[in-house]
Amino acid sequence: MNLSSLIVLLILILIVGAVVFSLIRKKKNGESSCSCGCSGCGMKDCCHKK
Repeated sequence: MNLSSLIVLLILILIVGAVVFSLIRKKKNGESSCSCGCSGCGMKDCCHKK
C-alpha cells in the first residue's frame, strides 16, 4: 500500500467515523436521523415511542 492510498483510506475512515458519531449523538438527543420533521412521517410512532 503506497502513501496516497493510505491517506485516502484515513480520510474515508474519518468521514465514516464522523457520520456514525453524528447519528449516535442525534439518537441520544431524541432527534431523527433523517433530518426532517416527524409530523408528516408515516414511521413517527416507531422512531419516538412514548
